[in-house]
Amino acid sequence: MVRTVGDAIGRELSYVEMTAETARVALVARGFPDGFATGLLAMQARSVGVPALVTNEVHRVLGRPALTFARWAADNAYVFGGRHEDHGFCGDGGIGRVWWIRRSRPGTR
Repeated sequence: MVRTVGDAIGRELSYVEMTAETARVALVARGFPDGFATGLLAMQARSVGVPALVTNEVHRVLGRPALTFARWAADNAYVFGGRHEDHGFCGDGGIGRVWWIRRSRPGTR
């Protein structure tokens, strides 16, 4: 995912690994209630290794096939091109880690 977004914006991106507790603290610091943050990370931990449900709902609702992630990233590259900040995270809490997607600063890798 990180490489795909990087390709879309023409920059090399990296991620910073952090513990689930660090991610929980970061969510709370951004205004999420503690219970929500804890629950979100627990839900992500339970999803590790579980195949995603694949449906045809996008096609059924929109009348066209779903976009690939690469296409979505390219279409929304402007979202990731702003000032240097954290953009989001995806869970890997099953092994106690969360990968926080962070834009690389110009001139760094």
